[in-house]
Amino acid sequence: MKRHPSARSASSPRRGYLTTAALLSLYIIGLQLVYREFLAPNFQGEGLTYRSPDPIYYPIVALGLVLLGLALPSRIDRVSGFIQWAMFLTAALPAAIIPQYSLTLPQTTANQFAAVVGLSVLLIRVLTARNPFLAFRGIHIPAGYVELGIGAFTLFVNAYVILFVGLDIRFLTFADANDVALRQGFVDASSALPFMGYLIATQFNVLNPVLVFNGLQRGRVLPTAIGILSQGICYLSTGQKHTVLLMLIILVLHFGLRGRLWFNARTMLLTLIFVSIPSMVLDSWTSSLTLTSFVIRRFLVVPGMLAGAYVSVFDGRPKGMFRDVIGSSVGQDSAALTVGREFLHSSVASANANLFGHGYYSYGFTGIVIEAGFVVLMFWAADAATFGRMKISAACALFAGPTAALTNTSPFTTLLTHGFLVAILLGAIYSPGRSTVAPAPAVERRKDETLPDGRPSARPGRRRASQAVETT
Repeated sequence: MKRHPSARSASSPRRGYLTTAALLSLYIIGLQLVYREFLAPNFQGEGLTYRSPDPIYYPIVALGLVLLGLALPSRIDRVSGFIQWAMFLTAALPAAIIPQYSLTLPQTTANQFAAVVGLSVLLIRVLTARNPFLAFRGIHIPAGYVELGIGAFTLFVNAYVILFVGLDIRFLTFADANDVALRQGFVDASSALPFMGYLIATQFNVLNPVLVFNGLQRGRVLPTAIGILSQGICYLSTGQKHTVLLMLIILVLHFGLRGRLWFNARTMLLTLIFVSIPSMVLDSWTSSLTLTSFVIRRFLVVPGMLAGAYVSVFDGRPKGMFRDVIGSSVGQDSAALTVGREFLHSSVASANANLFGHGYYSYGFTGIVIEAGFVVLMFWAADAATFGRMKISAACALFAGPTAALTNTSPFTTLLTHGFLVAILLGAIYSPGRSTVAPAPAVERRKDETLPDGRPSARPGRRRASQAVETT
């Protein structure tokens, strides 16, 4: 007996929810196993401690995270959906679940922190479901002028880095990228020219990914090669690991989402799982932890661990009251250095944290909600600059670098320092993989749809379907 089409369509969303729930459960369980078996025994000196999770609270928190993931957009056709899922998987979920089985926070505080993290993610989801600025259609500037500006900027930044900052081949071994002294050399060299650190961050977070993605989309070797070479120069000067990861993300966006106007959120979950498993397998063959540390520890565990560390260090202390945002904390020890000294036991480590850690430092649990509200404004602006004017793969490529930064630094720092604002402006004036959306469907009447006396007939007219014309 054949099922009615309506029954099949009703069961499809249910299967999607069940698949997403199963993948999220697998992700949560796998994260705990990797943390317990590989990371905590080898990185205890970096704050990765382990304790048995509470048999009651841990399942409750895990179930809440699965339900929260089901509330996030399953169909990603706006860049805010991509950033929400990236934040959830690499920042919010680890921040909520890792304190449940680490020694960072007492159980009661860990439960409160998990609840506030979940509330903040839900707040972002609800407020970004509708965007009051989607009618924005950008600022018309000839693409040639914008590309010329990107090329000149890239040439200047890379020339300065090579001549005055220098490249360090020790960064080629990813394990040495943890050496704070190596990175301090970049900080000292780049500080000679005001704002140079901001320009370099803009280069490897925004412009290089745009060059590579646009070159791949258009089949042009030169911009692709320039972007990859420039990203390599930025990595050898800064030691920022996510510059390498960004190039892999660009390749996935190009080959995996070519021509699509939307994609399923489960794609991000599957990609994350399938990237993590091979890294562990390769490490088991080579008897090392290099790839596991690079992929899982650096990008999945550390953001959540440091968010909990901020709660641990600043619990019971006077809060920052957002003084570091408005620039009135000059001369005071930064929160990142304080956490590095007291939690990581390093006198030089700068332990930056995302909105969950920085928000707590600024105004306690209320500060986390406040920063979540600011993130909503950032997402509205990102959607307004890209939605309806750019393929989703191009929009994700444009914001891939700032998204990676947002999972590790405060939203204010991400906006001004790590290229989020530049990505918004660039999307508004120049959209690689631009998608021109035709006007809304119009109702047309055939000439024969009139009554004998000349009055229009009540019959509905034909609709002309609007189609999105993809251009590059």
